Formats: sequence, C-alpha cells, structure tokens
Amino acid sequence: MLYTCLALQAWAQKKVVVIGSSTALGWFASSGNSFVERLQAYYPTHTITNLALQGTNTYQARAESSTLPGKPAADPARNITAALALNPDIILVAYPTNDVAIGYTNEETINNLKNLDSSAQVAGKTIFFIGTQPRDFVDADKRAQLEVQNNLILSEFPTKSINVYPELVRSGGFIALDVRWLDVNGNPDGIHLNDEGHRRIFEKVKLSLNTVLPVILTGFSVDQQGAGMLLTWETASEQNSDRFQVERASNGSQFASIGTVRAMGHSNRRTAYSFRDHSPSEGVNEYRLAMIDRDGRMAYSKTARIRFGMASETRAYPIPAISTLTVSTVQPPNTEIRIMVVDALGRTVMSSVHRNTGGKNLYMLDVSNLNTGNYHVLVHSNLGTEKIPFMKH
Repeated sequence: MLYTCLALQAWAQKKVVVIGSSTALGWFASSGNSFVERLQAYYPTHTITNLALQGTNTYQARAESSTLPGKPAADPARNITAALALNPDIILVAYPTNDVAIGYTNEETINNLKNLDSSAQVAGKTIFFIGTQPRDFVDADKRAQLEVQNNLILSEFPTKSINVYPELVRSGGFIALDVRWLDVNGNPDGIHLNDEGHRRIFEKVKLSLNTVLPVILTGFSVDQQGAGMLLTWETASEQNSDRFQVERASNGSQFASIGTVRAMGHSNRRTAYSFRDHSPSEGVNEYRLAMIDRDGRMAYSKTARIRFGMASETRAYPIPAISTLTVSTVQPPNTEIRIMVVDALGRTVMSSVHRNTGGKNLYMLDVSNLNTGNYHVLVHSNLGTEKIPFMKH
C-alpha cells in the first residue's frame, strides 16, 4: 500500500526575533534543549532569530535613539532597533536577572521595557516580555527584588508578559534545585538553568506564541481505503483559521479543489481532521491542503503523493526472511530511493539510500541480525512510499 506522511509542518511562515541575555542564549542547556531551540523545533517552518548575548541588560536593549546619559549605550547589533530591522512578526524579550545583579532599580527596568514596547507598537509588531527568574543572590533583598520586578512586569504588560518565575523558584527566592545548572563537580552556579528549567520556560512561552502564530500542522497522511482515498491531518494549534481546501492533481495535471473542511478558528489543543476522496484517478495522485484564514490569506502544506488502482511494482522476498530480504522495485531513471525497515512498534531498525538506474532494480538487505517477528519494509521515492509487511524467522 502506498502512503505519505508529513510531520511538523506549519502554515505561512512567521519571523520571531529574540533579544535578551544568557537564558535566552541558552547557556548551560545541552544542544537542542534551550527554550529558544525548543521553540524552533516546535515551530519548524517559522524563522526564529536569536540576538541574545550573555551579560547584557535592558539599557542595552533600548532603541539607539533613546540612550540615556550615564547609562549603558544601546547595542546596535542586539537591541530593539536591530530586532525591528529584521521585520519580525513577534519579538521575545528575556532579561531575567542582570538588571538586579548590576543594581538597577525596578523603575529603571520597567521604563526600559516600556521603551521596547513603544518601539514595537510604532512598528506594528507583537512583543512579549518574559518575566524574571529567581537567582541565588547572597543578598536577600535582591532575591526579593526579582519577584517584585516580575509582578511589576505582569502588571504593566498584562497581555504581553509571560510568567515563568513560579516555575523556577523555591523557598526564599532561590532558584529551584531541579532546574539549576550544576558544573562537572556537581556545584551549582545559582544563576543558569538546566534542560528542565529551559523546558519549563518553553512550555510557558509556547502558550503565548500559540495565540498569535498560525496553524501548526503536526500530521498529514493519505491512505487508500477501498475505492477511495482517506486524507487525515492534525493541528497542534490554530489562530484565525477559517477552512482547509483539499486539492488534488492526477498524473501530472494541475491542482484543483476537490472539497473543503471547516477549521476550528482558534485553538490551543490538538484537533484531528479527515476528508475522503471518493473518485481518485488511476495512477499517481498528489494531494495538498490550502489553509485559508478568516482574513483571506492562504498557505499550502507540502504535497503527498500516492499511486491508486495500479498493480504494485515493488516486491519483497522471500517471506518469511531468514538472513536476506530482496527488494525489487521499478522506478524512473536516476530516482533516489530510501529503503527502511520498521518493527512492529514503528521504530526504524534499518535505513539506506540508493540511486535507481531505471527499470527494475534489486536491493539485498541483510536482516540476519533482526529479532524474530513482524516488520515492514518501506520503499520511498518521489512517487510516494510503498509499505510491504514481512516476517523474520
């Protein structure tokens, strides 16, 4: 059976720019686990640019034209002006502790954040302020100041603030033990967060971004069922969505609409959709989804290809296999083919890439090291993916 599955696709690309200090930069988080890296993985086709730099403060984030006498100058490479120059849809601001560490008052910090907010409003951009995080200051007054400053940010920017402080604090205003980075000797620095801390920030930031970013499509598959095709897809979140337009192209023809499915509109929960094509053409059918917003904007998913009604040109033998499985497939010349073996739990246990010479090609797979059981061999090319069950003895 031929099928195509596309995962983690997003609709119309948006730009997010991050400005901030070491937490935003991801210091001491392992690769891929900082909250900004997690956001990029969660929103794979949105562009996230990180301008953060360790040790920086909110004075350096101000617009260049608003630098104050006797205070740190705005950093033209990493401030709000630099962020706006990238023409983002969203700006994330994260300066969680450095202002307090340097000795700036809460009033100074809030005024600096107001400067950023004003700049974003003039440019017509959405901005979010990530609140403070606890830090293991020896000075108890500074620990208390961080919490007060966090509450001021929430109060001053009620619809633009992201409250991460409660996720990271323990008694006395210290950073929580389970989110605190430890060095190779097991000693905490009392400032930076580990992977778990970044995960908690990511979860809070994601909730806010889901209210302004468009549909996140987490699955899109096409499968033959009887004399028709079943299309299924799922969204992780939706913002201002109106409908999905299902489009099909058959045997190289132009895409044309074959139906419409009403969208949720606004949702932060996973939502499943389906559509049945009752009259696919014999041969190769290509499907895509057009997501149309309520304001008329439209964006397309990637294309899913599937062959219908034609005898399969791919074989796998012998079945059951003992030491070698031979895969026979017919493909156009110079076609790249990926052959994968997956177990009963869907895990890929073998994978290889080949270049087809045209016509029938044979590939010998060494399956001698596989455990006895049921498997599938998947042969993927630009015509789709063929899935053949086999047993290993």
